[in-house]
Amino acid sequence: MSKRRKNQFRASLNAKREALARAANQPKPEQEPEWEPETPELRAEVLADRLAEREAELAKEQGRRRGVDKEE
Repeated sequence: MSKRRKNQFRASLNAKREALARAANQPKPEQEPEWEPETPELRAEVLADRLAEREAELAKEQGRRRGVDKEE
């Protein structure tokens, strides 16, 4: 590798390191808390919806895996 290319590579690597160091040292923005329902009934409904979504995703993933197992 030519000396010029080595210097270019070293300069770009140093710039990348500096950018990563700056990003790591910056304070992270505070995230807004996830929305919470006001009443216990509404909370139960929201949790039931989330559970149903997770179960549907799990069933979908298991169906994919069964399809892959059948092919092998």
